[in-house]
Amino acid sequence: MRIGKLLAAIFGSLILLSGAAMTTGGAIALAVTDGNGWINAPTARVETDTAAVVGADIYLDLGDAIDEQTYVSFSDIPARIEVDSRNGKDVFIGVAAAEDVASYLRGTAHARADFFDDDIELFTSDGGTVLVSPAAQPFWVASATDGSLDWDLESGNWSVVIANADGSSGVDVAVTGSARIPFVEAIGIGLLVFGVMAIVGGAVMLYFGVRSDPRAQWATPAQPTPPAPSDTTNEPVIVS
Repeated sequence: MRIGKLLAAIFGSLILLSGAAMTTGGAIALAVTDGNGWINAPTARVETDTAAVVGADIYLDLGDAIDEQTYVSFSDIPARIEVDSRNGKDVFIGVAAAEDVASYLRGTAHARADFFDDDIELFTSDGGTVLVSPAAQPFWVASATDGSLDWDLESGNWSVVIANADGSSGVDVAVTGSARIPFVEAIGIGLLVFGVMAIVGGAVMLYFGVRSDPRAQWATPAQPTPPAPSDTTNEPVIVS
């Protein structure tokens, strides 16, 4: 009986901890998304005297199959880049292959930054002060001039370019990157449900494992058995 209670206490504790971890993970998964399923990176302020800002290269290898089994296609997950101009100029946003961007910006002053870093550090390259017709270039896989760029993720080595729409120098913007992953909310809800179930089950097992037996606590001590009466009598013996 004691071994059974010990095992119940051990497994109850493990299940309880697992349930707490699942519940925490589910809460985090739901907290990082907005009401429409978008995960938003913190807004970053970028300011440079050059003609363009280019983000660090983004390498994506988004295979749709694992062990020859097809799962959710990552190409179905849209990304969004929102740019708010801080100097009143119209802003161009473009995504293209990293080699095309490098060739396009060669000879033009531009700054390179990692938009996903908490502390953005700009690395400036010298060159001309005007960027030639950014919106007219044919190599962009996605581009926008209204401050919001939607792009369906696909495999490749990509660069994001932000510039003034007229190609002039002096870029001052606030940048927010987002991605919409539809199954994150479902995963969060599933983790919460299973986590709560595990917490309840683990707590019940732990309770029965550590509680004492009330019958043993209130049992009446056994009374000693009185000795059996002797068959011998103490009558006096008369000797004649």
